[in-house]
Amino acid sequence: MIQDPVCPALEVRGLTRRYGSRTVVEDLSIRVEAGDLHGFLGPNGAGKTTTLRCILGLIHVDAGEISIFGETDPVARRRTVGAVVETPRFHEWMSGRANLEESAAYLGREADVDDALHRVGLQDRAGDLVKAYSHGMRQRLGLARALLGRPRLLLLDEPTGGLDPRGMREVRDLLRLLVRQDGLTVFLSSHLLAEVEALCNRVSILDRGRLVAQEDVSVLLERQVTDEVVEVGAEDCGRLRQALADLPGVEITGTGEAGRTLVALHQMTPAELNRSLLAAGVAVSALVPKGPRLEDLYLESVRSEDRS
Repeated sequence: MIQDPVCPALEVRGLTRRYGSRTVVEDLSIRVEAGDLHGFLGPNGAGKTTTLRCILGLIHVDAGEISIFGETDPVARRRTVGAVVETPRFHEWMSGRANLEESAAYLGREADVDDALHRVGLQDRAGDLVKAYSHGMRQRLGLARALLGRPRLLLLDEPTGGLDPRGMREVRDLLRLLVRQDGLTVFLSSHLLAEVEALCNRVSILDRGRLVAQEDVSVLLERQVTDEVVEVGAEDCGRLRQALADLPGVEITGTGEAGRTLVALHQMTPAELNRSLLAAGVAVSALVPKGPRLEDLYLESVRSEDRS
């Protein structure tokens, strides 16, 4: 599918939404380029779902403009969008296929139910009643419904919520495939930092209804200036921690993978740390540099917002 090279897939300008005297989203501006897998990150209650509902025209906005591939009319812009907002609901007494066929009829335009089922890996269970579906299968059926009519933009609200690790991986792999092979653009709302970091190429961070950061994930991570962090493992953990505590410019910050000790280096390199530990008689079994994380950036962004 060829996207418009000029118009962004989604552009939100100055969006504000209030409920009575409470402002839920305030002067929010987001730009999502065609072909992006764009994360919309923030804690529960930050205003993410409200923003998605405004974009879809499900609730009115108090101020601001929204365009999808250059289209500003609320009815016309929905024709290029597929969405899963909150938990997808279906007729339990009907099969997965029958649910999609009913949804396709409501669309009022051509929709390939078999293709949608195939793309989410449900073709072999399409005849089963939805009441027999697992949570992961319901999530995939929701994605299949969103794909009816071949949308150009997918809006997804916590698409891996409630899934086990295997189900989460399946959904993430599917989204990558849809972007790579079908040319879709995905705008994915989540409160899971690791998910956004692993899946998305760009992120917008929302806190209490206000945008606090928006950038390529790689650029944001590169921009972080932090002390170098390493994970250190040793056969004798007690002796390791004692040696670390005696070293100047070394701070124990927690426990990493496989029980290794997380250490922030303020005044030495990992190589110098290794030499110092060996000199102290510590048999080092692992020394793993750790790069900056999106979690650090997020927490710093929220702290900055608190100070403003």
